[in-house]
Amino acid sequence: MNKNIYFVTPDMNVHSRGILNIYKNVINLNKLGYKAYVVHFNTNFKMIQWYKFGKDMPFLKFHYLDKLFVINEQGQFIKANREFGENDIWIIPEGFPALFPIFKQTFKFTCKMYMYAQGWSYILPSLTSVFGGQIPHLSQIGVEGVITVSDCVKQYIIDLFNFPEELIFMLPNYIDTSIFNSDLGVEKVEDVIEDESGNLDIVEVEKPAQKKNKICFMPRRGEESVYQTTIALIDKKLKGAWELKPLINMTQEQIAKELKQSKIFMHYTSGDGFAMPPLEAVMTSNVVVGNAGLGSLEYLQDALWVNPDDCRDPYAYCEAIEEAIKMISDLDYSEYKETLEELKERYSEINYLKALDEIFKKLVV
Repeated sequence: MNKNIYFVTPDMNVHSRGILNIYKNVINLNKLGYKAYVVHFNTNFKMIQWYKFGKDMPFLKFHYLDKLFVINEQGQFIKANREFGENDIWIIPEGFPALFPIFKQTFKFTCKMYMYAQGWSYILPSLTSVFGGQIPHLSQIGVEGVITVSDCVKQYIIDLFNFPEELIFMLPNYIDTSIFNSDLGVEKVEDVIEDESGNLDIVEVEKPAQKKNKICFMPRRGEESVYQTTIALIDKKLKGAWELKPLINMTQEQIAKELKQSKIFMHYTSGDGFAMPPLEAVMTSNVVVGNAGLGSLEYLQDALWVNPDDCRDPYAYCEAIEEAIKMISDLDYSEYKETLEELKERYSEINYLKALDEIFKKLVV
């Protein structure tokens, strides 16, 4: 295949499932025989460092906007350093709508351009910021189609822009259940045994691991004042009986380990199109306390979930956490395994890869 697929990607090295999704799209498209590239903005950005790609590294190809184009100090695109023809495809995140008219109108590109809408909350503010408070139709700025990750975001785009449904392509997220699962493994604990002489001795033995009274949360996700106040309040209410564990600068494996040990995951964001951290918590048998936003309801409605009455009210979060603790006291995790198997099937890598291939077979024509 001679067509190049360019995935524009923010220069961010914080933990971002959205950016990781772009990297994995590029890896898997190259494995499927397409020519795909991650396109960061600045050459000085040296790919995300918080995820280890291992044997997938040969399939992770990069370009940089400041090499593909001449860009002045004001961020204006002056000229292209190579030709982009109708055989090329640009996939541009919903937060960068300015790139569509730059490519389509300024440079008169004949290549196809698609919006990659993993979320919904950036779409309207980004458009009004770029286009002087106006909300242009997506087709007016050069968007030929939209790739999205949830039915809710798809419906949002249809409702807001009257965008043709047949030009919206669903690329589902998937979860790595080899890491995020309900298998707690074993743990080493001290036990008292009696030897043949009747003497007592303390030995270290392995026993099936048990969940701990632990509440996990991701501090960077959501309104700072809400989660900080909630953490402070719930810590006083629980009087140290529960550990409050922030998930910061961790690998996927480290996050999974913490979630397997915890019983509750607090989720604060509301702007996700499909929030992965709560799904990871669900798959590790946590009760999720937080709002579904726009998109996550498709799995949270089947999960162990408590929705605060007011997601901007830290007291409402505290009440929801106390409700979750009561829920856990009556919970039989074995009865929840059927639900986990259904979610595992729904968000499988096989379904994702099938959709990825089907979408780009349509786009690369």
